[in-house]
Amino acid sequence: MAVQPPLPEKCWWRDGLASTELDQLRSEWGPNILPHQPPPSDLHFLMAQFKNPLVLVLVVAMVITLALKELTDTLVIGLAVGINTVLGFVQERKAFRTLESLKNVLSPQAWVVRDAQKQHLDAVELVVGDVMLVHPGDKVSADGVILESNDCWINEAVVTGESSPVEKNVYSEFPDRVDSLHQAASFARQQENIPERQHAWMGSVVSSGTATVLVTHTGADTMLGDISAQVTEHGEEATPLERRLSHLARLLTVIVAVMSVVIFVLGWLDGRDLLEMFTTAVALAVAAIPEGLVVSLTAVLALGMYRILKRQVVVRRLMAAETLGSVTTVCLDKTGTLTEGQLRVVETNFSDDRQAQLAAILANDRRDPLDIARWD
Repeated sequence: MAVQPPLPEKCWWRDGLASTELDQLRSEWGPNILPHQPPPSDLHFLMAQFKNPLVLVLVVAMVITLALKELTDTLVIGLAVGINTVLGFVQERKAFRTLESLKNVLSPQAWVVRDAQKQHLDAVELVVGDVMLVHPGDKVSADGVILESNDCWINEAVVTGESSPVEKNVYSEFPDRVDSLHQAASFARQQENIPERQHAWMGSVVSSGTATVLVTHTGADTMLGDISAQVTEHGEEATPLERRLSHLARLLTVIVAVMSVVIFVLGWLDGRDLLEMFTTAVALAVAAIPEGLVVSLTAVLALGMYRILKRQVVVRRLMAAETLGSVTTVCLDKTGTLTEGQLRVVETNFSDDRQAQLAAILANDRRDPLDIARWD
């Protein structure tokens, strides 16, 4: 059960927004959702399997053999392409659905004040002008200014890269008369020189203390939204395996083309029938294409994805499995990536009950995450 933060003392923002204002504010500022690409369709996953240059070579060879009525060769090549396509399609689609299900499970929540009542709701429902309540362990769900701070320290590593928590101070430079929370939020949005310590950023985590935050930016307008947009706009790079396969396909195409042309020219100079020599040259080209290589490669990568998944890691792209399998060292920020930024006691080792009781009594600072973990 989520812990309810205390309701602020009486002040001009105590009652929060009224329910009747929400639709208009959401229409004006948009939903509290970070920029993201629309989910790919099944057709996208299917067509992605034909980006492999070797697969394209096989498709061309299949068309040529079909035109020459070499149905046996056409069937063999088509079977290889079909197996490769099905394996890749199933694995990548399964990985994507797994990632989507994880996003749904990890859907963030937020405490807000609306209609003078505390409400616990999905973070996507926040709007500009909301009064948000945060306490230790909470992830800040939107950008805003601090209305009230009770020794609040926030870890902003996900936004600034700084691992040390930052103490937050109250922002009080509002006009003498504030007619609405929306007006106050709009005023704060226009101020360019608000100190960082008076801001709360979306995605940051409350380390200790409590605070009341006036939401000024949501979704794509937040600092994290700007970072997310830049990441989303950056196109995917080819993996080392994809680059090597592309090089192999080009090399193979050149060698096969040169050999076919040489055979055709030698036969023509020797007075052979041109149609017969053309058929021979094409047959040579088809025979030189390694149909089994594509199927074997896809099967090995699919097996690699399955083994990696058993170790609780989801690989979105089939070709990336080989690259990830070659990784020996991963350098990344701990909090928010490998850990949640929340402390839990999993084991204690007290020699007697008196020591355990003493530790629990001393752990009485509800604002300190270490004491909270000891108390719980």
